[in-house]
Amino acid sequence: AGGCTSLWLATHDDLADPNATDPVLRESTRLCGALVGVAQTTIEPATIRAWIGERGISHMMIRQAGGFKSNKEMDANYATKADLYREFSPVTHLTKDDPPMLLRYHQRLDDQKEGIHHALFGFHFMNHAMQVGAPCYLELRQHPDIFPGSPSVNDFLLNVLIDRPLPSAK
Repeated sequence: AGGCTSLWLATHDDLADPNATDPVLRESTRLCGALVGVAQTTIEPATIRAWIGERGISHMMIRQAGGFKSNKEMDANYATKADLYREFSPVTHLTKDDPPMLLRYHQRLDDQKEGIHHALFGFHFMNHAMQVGAPCYLELRQHPDIFPGSPSVNDFLLNVLIDRPLPSAK
C-alpha cells in the first residue's frame, strides 16, 4: 500500500488550500518525485481483473479499500463505492505535469502466481503515462528491453532531489 499511496500523492492534484487559516493546510501536497517497488497502480477491481485476473483482487487491500468484508460483498455493492475506488487509483490521476516517477518490478509479466504486486500494474501504468506525457520510468528486471533507459535508483534520487533534469522517459 505504500507504493500505491506514493503514486497517488505523485499523481493527484495539489490538495493545498491557500485560503486555509491552518498553515499546514496551506502546504502543497505535491511531491518532487516518487520511487516505488512492486506498487499497485489501481485498486479498481474491474481494472485489476482486466489487467491481472482474479489473483489481483484476492488480497484484502482491494476489498477493504471500499469497506467490504469479502469479494462477494464488494462485487455485489461495487457501484456504491465506484467513485471512491477511482479516486484511490493513481493511474486515474496521471497527467503530464506530474513529478518524475520510477516504478520497479522484479517479476515476469506472465507470472501466474503473483497478484497484488504483479508487474502488469507497472506495465499498464507506464503505457498510460506515455499516452498523457507523464514523466515515468519503468524497470522490469525480467524484461529489460520493453522500456529501456530507466535511470538507476541512485541517479533517479540524485536528479530528483537536486531538481536536475532526468533523461527523457521512454
